[in-house]
Amino acid sequence: MQKDPSDAMRRSTGSASTYFRASSAIFILVALLVIFDIFPSNIATFSTLFSLCCGVLYFYVKDTPSGDTETKKPVQYINFSQLGEVSSGDLSIEEELWSAYQESWNCTRSDLEKAFKEGNANEARLHAHSLKGACLSIGFDVLAAICKEMEHLSAQGDVSSAQKLLQKLLDTHEATSASMIEHLNQLRT
Repeated sequence: MQKDPSDAMRRSTGSASTYFRASSAIFILVALLVIFDIFPSNIATFSTLFSLCCGVLYFYVKDTPSGDTETKKPVQYINFSQLGEVSSGDLSIEEELWSAYQESWNCTRSDLEKAFKEGNANEARLHAHSLKGACLSIGFDVLAAICKEMEHLSAQGDVSSAQKLLQKLLDTHEATSASMIEHLNQLRT
């Protein structure tokens, strides 16, 4: 059984719709050349022009997502099952937990930054561990995972690698906070 040569094109670019877009673009290009009477009479010139256009189109289509590609799921910053287990779904309890967490975050984060500035691996480990516990207790699993890695690196004495995770921790904290605020606002309505 002979294989269709277009199958290789579809596999290399990712999908049939990408193949269709590339084929359509090449057809339109050739049609425009003929319509505007700029179709080269020299076959070598045409071949070169056609190859150049195909190359440009290949780089265009290979980086263009098609409609049938899998989309990334958004990050779930909060484990709502854990949060619900701790709060029994009670808004006032979740607000208290959020307030206590914020207080803990503010103190511990500044202590962690101070430990990094001083290059104190033991202090960095202790503060990362403390922050990890606070995160896990209310379902902030993504933050807890970053704290765990910081704790591990600090325990090994690799303070500089642990410190490199600080910006990721801060960014994730912002995203988690936004998610928590949105969650609380939804419960209030």
